[in-house]
Amino acid sequence: MKRLTAASALTGILLLTGCSGAPAPGSADADASGAPSPSASAVAAARPDPAGSCTSIDLDAETATGAQLGACFSDALHVLGTFRAKVDTGDELQQAEVRLRPDVAIHGKTTGADPNEVVFVDDTAYQDDGGGWVKGDPDSDDPEKMIIGQAGRLLVAVFAGDVLRQSVEACPVWNLLPAKEKITLPDDMVVEARVFECAAPYVMIGSTITDSRLLFEQDWTPVSATYTATGFGQTVRAEQWWYDFGADLEITAPI
Repeated sequence: MKRLTAASALTGILLLTGCSGAPAPGSADADASGAPSPSASAVAAARPDPAGSCTSIDLDAETATGAQLGACFSDALHVLGTFRAKVDTGDELQQAEVRLRPDVAIHGKTTGADPNEVVFVDDTAYQDDGGGWVKGDPDSDDPEKMIIGQAGRLLVAVFAGDVLRQSVEACPVWNLLPAKEKITLPDDMVVEARVFECAAPYVMIGSTITDSRLLFEQDWTPVSATYTATGFGQTVRAEQWWYDFGADLEITAPI
């Protein structure tokens, strides 16, 4: 079994928490002038309203607490229910399909030096790192099955919102930038987004997080986050996107 199995889970916790840094290549930090494309507006009109607890944030104040923004972020994901996510660290590219209700299911792929694929469905994790699918069991005496099972639990903690929310809350103050940004999502949808920046570096899971940015559409749909994380002997600059909300995702056990 590749050591990547355990490393991927830990990296995923950092990369999928909604923290941020400088934009990665291809993020389309385009001209912020102009309105969102008609297709983006049509998609937004057709999906559930994600605002919820986000309405507690006073946009006129141009600032939000970590508690406010964390609740807004995780609540919006749950309301929207299904989505796709993509994380680019330069060395690795992670892509995932996520369903948060009525039950949690995840299908993720990592490409790069050590590619792997993972599925979490029916409270069970599966992983294929090139040698075939292995069914995880967090209580197994088999180290490989045990690590895969525990990694599945970590993925659920991330995507169900607990870790996501805690990470955003770890930054006490987020500042709303005066100018909106137009970005292109991985599905080629162009959206105009509000940009929140963490006011100062903070620590999350043993890593120092700097240059954190979190972007929302006008209806509070989360769309992008960037950050730099330094810890465990390495520095990671990453960008993440959330997109294709409301997608009809079929995630099944691979074996």
